Amino acid sequence: MKKISKFGFCVAVIFSIYSTPVKAWLFGDFDGATEWTQLLNNAELVSQTYKMSKELEMQIKQFQKWQREIESLKMLAQNIGKLPDDMQDKFLNMALHMKKEIERGAVIAGKVSAVDKRFKQYFKGYDNYLKNLNNIDFDSEYRNIYQTTRDTTLNTLKAISIQEEDLENDRVYMSKLKDAMSSADGTEATLKVANDLVYHQTLELQKLRQTVMTQAKMQTEWIAHQNEKEAARQAQIKAMDSDLLPEGGGHNLPRF
Repeated sequence: MKKISKFGFCVAVIFSIYSTPVKAWLFGDFDGATEWTQLLNNAELVSQTYKMSKELEMQIKQFQKWQREIESLKMLAQNIGKLPDDMQDKFLNMALHMKKEIERGAVIAGKVSAVDKRFKQYFKGYDNYLKNLNNIDFDSEYRNIYQTTRDTTLNTLKAISIQEEDLENDRVYMSKLKDAMSSADGTEATLKVANDLVYHQTLELQKLRQTVMTQAKMQTEWIAHQNEKEAARQAQIKAMDSDLLPEGGGHNLPRF
């Protein structure tokens, strides 16, 4: 097996840095016994997890922005009744983007679940490490978050007569929303539903991001644990080798 060179290590750093924890791990004291392919696998998987955490952070900020905008529209509707056409169009456009971001949150949950499975596939001892340390099943956590989001979304939208099949077609979804806002009471009810959805999705995204960050932390800790074990093994080998050499560590051996 080829050993990783200093040049190879630098290339791995360029490929893989996404966050401070990953930097700390990559710049650790690696022994020559670390395999090049293993290092790339580690870097790829951990940095993927941190990258998705960043995506979730951006999503949370976007939903918080929408929540403020919906609150403003609710106040306007309370003051004047039915929203003006331009404000209604603004809301409908916002609602479509919200729908797509809710779907994207589910996609991210699926991606980090896949990363967890790949990590366990590459590193067989990782699953036992989790069970012994925190008894965490990330795949189950992501399934629960996805299911909760889906169920809450569907139940909330039923209040304005939008069903699961309506979500599959953007045009139908927008048409149903517009129909729901055809009166002052309907506008108020629709804005309330949108506000409930945004609030719930923000909480679920925060929960998802916290789980992703825990996953990344556990991956990094496990890799550090494995590196420490390898470093200790190499130190033992070197100590045994030096014990077999004459005084001076081999410097006094005859040269050929």
